[in-house]
Amino acid sequence: MTDSRWPSEDPFDKRVAVIGGTFSGNKGAAGMLESVIRNLRDRLPGRIRFDVVSVYPRRDRSRPLPPDVRIVGAPPLVLAAVLPPSALLYAILGAVRLPRRFLLAVRPLRAIVEADVLLDVSGIAFVDGRFAALLYNLASSVPALLAGTPLVKMSQALGPFRGLANRTAARAVLPRARRVYARGRETERHLASLGLRNVSPAADLAFILNDRVPLPAVPAGVLPAGEPGGVLIGVCPSEVLDRACAARGMDLAGVLAAALDGIIEETGGRVAIIAHSLLEPEKRSHTNDYHICVRVRDRMAHVDRASLVLADLPPSELRAVIARCDCLVASRFHSMISALCVRVPPVVLAWSHKYREVMSDFGLERLVIERGEISAARIVDGVRAALAERAAIRRSIEDAFGAVAASARRQIDDVAAMISAPRTEFRVGATARRLHERFYGNRFVSARIGYAADPATRARAASGGLVTAMLVEELRAGRAAGAIACRADVENGELALRTVLCSTPEEIASCSTSVYSDFNHARGVLSVLERGGGPYAIVALPCQWRALNRVLEKRPALRSRVGLRIGLWCGHATDKRLIEDFLRARGARLAGVRRLWYRRGLWRGETVLELPDGGERRIPFATGYGLLQNLYVDCKTRCFTCPDHFALDADVSFGDAWLGELRRGAVKHSLAVALSGRGASALDALAGSGAAHLAAIPPEVAVQSQKRAVVWHAFGAAGRERIAPLFGLSLSARAEIRPRWNDYCSALLILGAYRAYGSPLRPILMKLPWPFSYPYMLLQKALLNF
Repeated sequence: MTDSRWPSEDPFDKRVAVIGGTFSGNKGAAGMLESVIRNLRDRLPGRIRFDVVSVYPRRDRSRPLPPDVRIVGAPPLVLAAVLPPSALLYAILGAVRLPRRFLLAVRPLRAIVEADVLLDVSGIAFVDGRFAALLYNLASSVPALLAGTPLVKMSQALGPFRGLANRTAARAVLPRARRVYARGRETERHLASLGLRNVSPAADLAFILNDRVPLPAVPAGVLPAGEPGGVLIGVCPSEVLDRACAARGMDLAGVLAAALDGIIEETGGRVAIIAHSLLEPEKRSHTNDYHICVRVRDRMAHVDRASLVLADLPPSELRAVIARCDCLVASRFHSMISALCVRVPPVVLAWSHKYREVMSDFGLERLVIERGEISAARIVDGVRAALAERAAIRRSIEDAFGAVAASARRQIDDVAAMISAPRTEFRVGATARRLHERFYGNRFVSARIGYAADPATRARAASGGLVTAMLVEELRAGRAAGAIACRADVENGELALRTVLCSTPEEIASCSTSVYSDFNHARGVLSVLERGGGPYAIVALPCQWRALNRVLEKRPALRSRVGLRIGLWCGHATDKRLIEDFLRARGARLAGVRRLWYRRGLWRGETVLELPDGGERRIPFATGYGLLQNLYVDCKTRCFTCPDHFALDADVSFGDAWLGELRRGAVKHSLAVALSGRGASALDALAGSGAAHLAAIPPEVAVQSQKRAVVWHAFGAAGRERIAPLFGLSLSARAEIRPRWNDYCSALLILGAYRAYGSPLRPILMKLPWPFSYPYMLLQKALLNF
């Protein structure tokens, strides 16, 4: 039973959206798509979920897909007419800070917004004279720029940019991409004309499709058995080239049929006419070579020596078919690349500069026939030369292939490095900088952001699982004999809060969720220390560390048993009856509940009750228990004037990364602040262990993420002390700070709610639907923003 549809964390901590390629239709694009998935998966195993934005979602979903690949439907009409305006509206609403989450019902937009990067694997883009394709190029790129998702144009041909519309569009998009990988020297020259500084050369991704995956066998029945020692010539006609030739009055099917007849007569061999881009026979499209293949075969005189390969094969199996040929007449670009990969001499029929610039990397430009030069005689001459020079051509391919493949791999390495570490660039406002300088400038040694590497650790945690990861690493490395933490257990229908000594990773994992209810954990820690042993890594709240340190200063024997001091950032603690009354108001009782998580899951998360049958009841935290917490219901009075949010008396402290840039992230992040040299060393050791993904950040980012809490502990405490007598309270602030007008206003709202929920109105208020109290909470939070 659940009360929400909020997302739970999946095992993948990175999300990569891919656009411009599908598993169906054009098998060149499919090859690039499969290559980028295979190679990134190899670089970051088990960490990436791939969202493929597909114009053929039905066809792609019908294929067997690995668990880390999802198909996100974006048929042409959606891609062109729905996605761009949705992305524009998403950007506008974000700029004026209005609700925009509803727009994520547009699935491709959601995939792009949630992605760590959008990889565009279009083989060719922003080329003069292709207006319809230009609209597709814009629809594939602009939404990422509007959503703030890094855009990477993977290796592709671009330009020229002489036309006004194309040049304007390219200038608007390409400089804003995180990286543009140019496939060939001519593309580099075109991009240089735009003055871009984000360009790197890279060979086509299809060159590394089978980097670590052996070429499969040709499926049975795809190719007929030929005569022993006979010559097999492959040909991959192209619907795109056919249309381009027709525009110039050339009958490409007739030219190819005549050429193939001539080759058969000269060699006595056979030909295989291969559809390298394939849809259903009834589909007329530039990505469907079915019709041009059939027309070529039907126009041949030696039709008995020709075989049609119209099976819907994946890219690797098509490559295996091409490997069986002695020479390939290629007009599909990626059929040419497959021929090069399997060392089959290609004779290339080109309609774009992209063919020649790749063939030039192998010194084989002489085998390229430009569109205006295509004729049956030229094709026959090309095949004759390729067969005669077969050994030399293969040596040329072999000599150049290593450098070409290394060039293709570099873009994969760059993208893997880009997304592997946690994000480190965050907006830090003037208020956060001012607060950091005034209160923490000489207290924070360093700061890190990240999360546990183990998905199971993250799934159990209220945040990114860094505290659990650090405790386990301290234990594993022998720096601690055990860990002292706290845990909330359910026993006989009652909530039991206790201090726990953990000596195994499993015991540490049982304490991995936050406990928001107050109890005397400091006394429990001292009790464990008095039993001897150690040193122990200890987790405690700011006020608990103040109390513990006072005792430890007077008792050196106990101090020697203390290892790493770990603090948890704390807004305030509440009485245990709040969680009990909240669950009762929601019709839930602890009787029969096996486990309680105060908060678990992404962003604000959920309160989770684990039931005896293994089921769960989930209640949104932000509008449930978290709302009451943020209203300071049952707040302990000592918390109203506590000045310490970051556990400054610890060696290192951890808290939630409430940063807008991470709101839609695949995992919940934690922030860590080192408060001593020992704490900084512990963070370095954790990062080096591989147990967590950590990145250094400016310490001001920690204050930005907790800005309202810092104001609450500093200026807010002073305001509450001044007006506390109005509510029958006596509070003593511990810092000499002069409250401002907004601090008095927030104090009135906070103490007013505190008293109201402690009055006879409590039963009514506890059952009040959240929309009634939520605006009240938002108002008092708004007053803590500056």
